[in-house]
Amino acid sequence: MSIASFVVTAALAAMALPKGSVIEVSNVEQLYDAVNEPANAGATIVLAPGRYVLTKVKAGVGTRPNNGRLELQTDMSTRPIR
Repeated sequence: MSIASFVVTAALAAMALPKGSVIEVSNVEQLYDAVNEPANAGATIVLAPGRYVLTKVKAGVGTRPNNGRLELQTDMSTRPIR
């Protein structure tokens, strides 16, 4: 492997690593909980395969924060599970 190939490979691997904590979710309620928790700022949310249908209202509870819209915390990111 040439030095250039190694540098490119290492750079791509570093980009793939999440910064901060990693939170795995597998349903829409877990997704809302992870995104709406201020302590999760900077975390990477890893989404399991599936459909995540967003709604304005949570049954039996009432209106969700941001009317059901997902607003990521500072430096928060999402990605699919690999």
